[in-house]
Amino acid sequence: MTAAPSIERRPFIPCCPRLTLLAAGLVVAMRCLAVPTGPDPAAPATAPSSAIRAASTPAVRTARPTATEAAATATRTRRHTLGELAGGQPLRFSGADHSIQLPLSVRLDETIVSARLRLTHTFSPALLPKQSQLRLLLNEEAVGVLPALEGRLGSAQTEDLALEPTLFTEFAKLRLQFLGHIAGDCPQPLHSSLWAQVSPASTLELVTRPLALADDLALLPAPFFDRRDAGALTLPMVLPARPSLDLLRSAGVLASWFGALADYRPARFPVHLDQLPSRHALLLATNTERPSGLALPQVDTPTLVMRSHPRDPTVKLLLLLGRDDAQLRRAVEALVLATPAWSGPQAQPTPVTRPAPRSAWDAARVAGPGRVLRVTELVADPQQLQVRGQYLPPITLQWRLPPDRLAWPGSTLPVELRYRYTPPGPGTARLVAQLNGHFVQAVDLPRDSAASGDAARLLPFLERGGRSAGHTLHLPVHLLATYNRLELSFQLPAAESGRCNRHPPEAQAALDPASTLDLRGLDLYTEMPELAHFATAGYPFSRHADLSQTALILPDRPGSADIEAALLLLGRLGAATGLPATELTLLPASRLPEAGDRDLLVVAGPEDRRWLRAWADVLPVQPDGELSAPAVRKRMADGQARWLGGPQTAAWPTGWAADPSGQPAWLMGFESPLQSGRSVVLLAGDDGAARARLLDQLLDPQGLARVQGDLVLLRGDRLESFRLGERYHSGSLPGWRRLWFHLQGHVLLLATLALLAVLAGALVAQPSLRRRAERRLAAPAPVTDGMR
Repeated sequence: MTAAPSIERRPFIPCCPRLTLLAAGLVVAMRCLAVPTGPDPAAPATAPSSAIRAASTPAVRTARPTATEAAATATRTRRHTLGELAGGQPLRFSGADHSIQLPLSVRLDETIVSARLRLTHTFSPALLPKQSQLRLLLNEEAVGVLPALEGRLGSAQTEDLALEPTLFTEFAKLRLQFLGHIAGDCPQPLHSSLWAQVSPASTLELVTRPLALADDLALLPAPFFDRRDAGALTLPMVLPARPSLDLLRSAGVLASWFGALADYRPARFPVHLDQLPSRHALLLATNTERPSGLALPQVDTPTLVMRSHPRDPTVKLLLLLGRDDAQLRRAVEALVLATPAWSGPQAQPTPVTRPAPRSAWDAARVAGPGRVLRVTELVADPQQLQVRGQYLPPITLQWRLPPDRLAWPGSTLPVELRYRYTPPGPGTARLVAQLNGHFVQAVDLPRDSAASGDAARLLPFLERGGRSAGHTLHLPVHLLATYNRLELSFQLPAAESGRCNRHPPEAQAALDPASTLDLRGLDLYTEMPELAHFATAGYPFSRHADLSQTALILPDRPGSADIEAALLLLGRLGAATGLPATELTLLPASRLPEAGDRDLLVVAGPEDRRWLRAWADVLPVQPDGELSAPAVRKRMADGQARWLGGPQTAAWPTGWAADPSGQPAWLMGFESPLQSGRSVVLLAGDDGAARARLLDQLLDPQGLARVQGDLVLLRGDRLESFRLGERYHSGSLPGWRRLWFHLQGHVLLLATLALLAVLAGALVAQPSLRRRAERRLAAPAPVTDGMR
């Protein structure tokens, strides 16, 4: 058989120049149309695996050179305040030499084009001009010196400084060093007049240019989440127009995982149905359920693919694909549970072993009861347990507690402290403890306790005559919060080193890693509903970190606003627990009874008013704004509360549902009608934008402080909290302690019960006392020798 002759294909070249230009324009237009840029109902739902590779090849990208060049040369300007970089801590300097370090990290997918620092600072009026100064060092390279100027001491000064972009590295640090001098023959280096202050409103402006990263799964979770970026996380998710419940559940697990990675950073997950956003995004699809208009490959196994955006090579897409919903779920679980050494643009992960359902409060991010924590667990780096310098900064310990902790009057948590310090000079040496900004105790430090041999080996400075000591610190439980901060400040007087030495030896102090915080005496029992617990720590859903005791309820036909709200809430729960929600149950409103014995997180839209009315007996307020039956009963009980010492109901704004200031949105908390002792948190509202504004309050520290009670109402820009419905309790206590807990707030009732107990005891003891009296009177009188 002879081979078919080859046919040479030659391009058609018109003879007319105008036709040549027209043909070239048609070729460019056809190439542009070949790249999928948005939803296209006529496009096929599937495409061969080579189609998505072609979408990011240089040949296709050159079809739109203007957009590509613009993406490669586009810049972005970001502004940070120094107060944000300092974590809200004051920027105050004291002593002759004092430094403060601020982190200046650079994202993996960007480079610094220019940087400018606008610094507002104030020097003490007692400083010597020109000799006193504020030095700025970027990665220990001097980038500026701000001298104290005569005539401007004691008043705020503002300076603009340009920072060299090449000095910014992956984890850069800006160090502000204050060098102070005052007049006198022998000035003290820690004199009270040696001070300076930098305004936390000072700004750092960074102009960045995006970088085109390689399509490499080894970068994960970057660039979708970059731990170098301390700003808010905004991670879009690309979904089909009508996503199934299983696909939405996979999206929710991803949102909880990225929320856990974001931790303290606000995290949002915009939803894009059948279209690509213009920033890094996640895309979820199966062979039969996928965003239309996008060329995606058919797969036979769970698959992860990293690809560049068709219109912007600096933007990455992470595709999570599966033949069906089960395979997509396996792909998501491989990402959030496993830590494989993936590399290259594509991977087919092997099945991972799912962990067993978690117990209550066993997540590492929350310090549950019954544990004894070592101080090394309360710092990010063990080096933070040591301080040195002429001015010793406090050693800071941070931890999270369950929000349902019970603060008994006078109860404390013991902290066994072991610490070491250099010999202090004349005067009183103290260790001052502050818990969440409240003074706890000041401990006088001994002078003559010699260090042990082990201590000397652990800390070299003890070889030069250091001191070691210990103390049991008792933290009042009523001062504890969900997020706790214990500051231990060593106040060591400077040692004498000559008559006039402006540079005395540095002091050093450290906490021994064997120091512990004992949580075994912590009880968990709280009054519910309390939306403040949900807003700050995701309670009660965060009690089980994998959300195995949680059911998420969505409308039967959820829209993008409903899905966005659910993903934001799941991201918040992931941030509270530090773990993905791998055991989450997701149900539509029509299958609500299947939730059974679970806590319910409900996202309701306008079409859900009908079934919400079926909960009229448990809701604090009806969807139309009328008070529900429990709220009416509680109002009637307010008269009794005035006498018995119970809480009273706040005034309720009638007619809020028709408020002209805008469509309201509300967050409700109440006991589940499906199972007593279980909780429901309901997010509802007729307007998706209003619900989004309400959820934004959960990401804002100021708005978060206003969330409390069992109903949070957003009308226009006003956020109001109310306590309307009936109360119940969550947690467990031994029988007698539970009885005492419920009686301790009712003084008159306690007095009445005490009187009844006395009367009952008297009635019980009366027969016995009467018989004893009768026997005593009936007995003959004793006869003595002295009486006849």
